[in-house]
Amino acid sequence: MRILITTIGTRGDVQLYIPLSKGLIATGHDVAIATHPWAKDLLQEHSITHYAVGSDVNIIDKGREAVECYLKGLSGLKDLMTSIYESLCDCHAGFLEAGKSADIIIGHNLIGKAEAGILNKPFITVNMVPMGVPKKSWGSKSLIKNIIYELLKIIGSNIFPDPFSKFCKKVSTSNKSDKDNIIHKKLNLIPITSTIVKTNDLWEPITEVTGYFLSKSAQDYTPPTELMDFIKNNKPIFVTFGSMVHGKELSQSLFSKISEAIATSNDKAIVLMADFDIEAENIPENIFRIKSVPYEWILKQVSIVIHHFGFGTNAEVLKAGLKSIPIPHFIDQNMRAKEMFKLGLCSKPLKLKSFTGKQLAGEILKIKDDATMGKRIEMISKNITEEDGVNKAIKLINQYFK
Repeated sequence: MRILITTIGTRGDVQLYIPLSKGLIATGHDVAIATHPWAKDLLQEHSITHYAVGSDVNIIDKGREAVECYLKGLSGLKDLMTSIYESLCDCHAGFLEAGKSADIIIGHNLIGKAEAGILNKPFITVNMVPMGVPKKSWGSKSLIKNIIYELLKIIGSNIFPDPFSKFCKKVSTSNKSDKDNIIHKKLNLIPITSTIVKTNDLWEPITEVTGYFLSKSAQDYTPPTELMDFIKNNKPIFVTFGSMVHGKELSQSLFSKISEAIATSNDKAIVLMADFDIEAENIPENIFRIKSVPYEWILKQVSIVIHHFGFGTNAEVLKAGLKSIPIPHFIDQNMRAKEMFKLGLCSKPLKLKSFTGKQLAGEILKIKDDATMGKRIEMISKNITEEDGVNKAIKLINQYFK
């Protein structure tokens, strides 16, 4: 079966599909990922076919713009919605061309659904935000809940116009999409552990919680001697913001606050920031700067993780059974962090721009001694390992196609 995976966004929005693609290829499917040109080297590294779609955007600049939008609040959210709409339009022709030879299209959220409708191809969606999973219209037994849900949809669409709906109107696929829903069964995959996300009777059929899409094979990695020397004797804290990019002022402010917190808590830290712009002589001895490192390796060497709560990073940290401190950079990361905090799986989220070094140090000291949190995370880690989200997703995709 020829499968096309369609996605746009940051490195994390592409990397999510690498374990799934490799699993599908291993079971005999022909898989390609259609996304921005910048992802070519990343996908070739894993022997996955890449269809370049849209303009050759600078992923660093785009990442920085997205973080700036988040910091602006409501006005920034509108700017971000506009940027997503423009990206959908930019990639449209490429998705159409790549989709012509596919038997089935799997989309990151709704990316690629319009093109699947035009081409009359079956479409499977992968949704990382349970709140955004399509729900049955008037599906609740409570009339009041149904009315509130429908009103919220109307209000939300007026305040923050949905870029996908706007895009569909532009490419005139609204009628085709409705027809597509009748011809082809729907399948929504939620790649999150079932110990965190429970099945909701209001979700559209067929919606399945699979477990995280995580790599099974360890990446070959030989750490530098300096890093091994830094790690020995006691485990450091790991600070990573993944592919999140900050302006120079924010980047320096973050580093200053992190340095203060690590010193106050009497710890040492390994720091991985995409835009780390600090002179070597200004880096304290208790901080080790690293440009890249496989998460699977580094998470076995550290005690606590301070991170942005990106989807993939959060999954890896939970799998490793580590406590974490969230500093979200996007809306979905903020939602994820708040949910994890409610479940007792991380500390209280800190605000990206306004948190202080003293606050961060306080959270480090607090979760160090939180045995209850440690036991919860240990249970989650065990469940994640046993779930095998990739294998479950592959079985569902095969069943769907049959």
